[in-house]
Amino acid sequence: MSVIVIFSGGCGRLLAKDASDHIFTMGTVFEVRAIGRKAEASIREAESALYTCESDISWRKEGSVPALFNEDGRADASRISGLMEMTLQVSRDSNGALDPTVLPLSKLWQFDSFGEADFDPDQVVVPEAEAISNALESVDWERLVYDPESHLLTCEDPSVTMELGAVGKGYAIDCALASMKSQGLVGGMINAGSSIAVFGSKQDGNAFNVALRDPRGSLEDYIGVLHVSDLCISTSGDYERYFIRDGVRYHHILDPRTGRPADSGLMQVTILSEDCALGDALSTACFVLGLDEGMALARQYGVSAIFVDTERRVWLSDPSVSELLDFSGEDKGYIIMGL
Repeated sequence: MSVIVIFSGGCGRLLAKDASDHIFTMGTVFEVRAIGRKAEASIREAESALYTCESDISWRKEGSVPALFNEDGRADASRISGLMEMTLQVSRDSNGALDPTVLPLSKLWQFDSFGEADFDPDQVVVPEAEAISNALESVDWERLVYDPESHLLTCEDPSVTMELGAVGKGYAIDCALASMKSQGLVGGMINAGSSIAVFGSKQDGNAFNVALRDPRGSLEDYIGVLHVSDLCISTSGDYERYFIRDGVRYHHILDPRTGRPADSGLMQVTILSEDCALGDALSTACFVLGLDEGMALARQYGVSAIFVDTERRVWLSDPSVSELLDFSGEDKGYIIMGL
């Protein structure tokens, strides 16, 4: 489900060729748009980069780094060394709110057993407490040993397995974006729903408009519009994949420390950064941590953030965010709080 939506905005004079395509990989649809003389070629380059990323980081793909690690307890992670180092650093700085060894829990809850378009809440079962407890015994990022010189990733405990779903979309966007920028484009956008990156400008020379979704509304409802360029916008929310059972909302953002959907008092966290993989990692970690600890983590990394809590209060990390955001959530009961 899309968390943030690109609005085309503006209808000024066309300044460059505009091409777009939808590419399905990593269990989601990537909308790719390019503006410039080599627009079509750049989209094909982006497509190739996206498929390569899936082959490198999807635990379901034979030969990927996670798949090799899960099979042998060791893997050469040189293909994704930067991603691996960043993921482990955020795991460390968040005290495990982000944890790449969460796969046993992901399999247990089965939120990722469906494609984003065919998620069926009626087929998801709340695991028994004992099953959660058993899965938690194999979740611990600190058991991973990564050698930054050889890029070898190892673990002595064969029950520990890994996945990089929390950073996967962002990483793929970063790779595709790099290939597109090398084509000398006027501007472009890659939209993977919960992660979006834009660079340059639209055909009319203006910045891109990215809507901040209403976490309790429909896909088309939003509470503000960000006017941005050369930024990645990563969002984690409790409405992407969820079901309600006996009055309790169960969503796909699992707290690796409890084994259950994060109960942090938040509905949504949006991170604005220059690195989409980092933005993905931080949006997940900050959501799990909650407002105070999450805001501190975002500031530690020098990124801007927007937190929406369950009381419909919207918290901005710094004044620069308000300069980018046209807020319109008042009529839906949202209120922006002081910094």
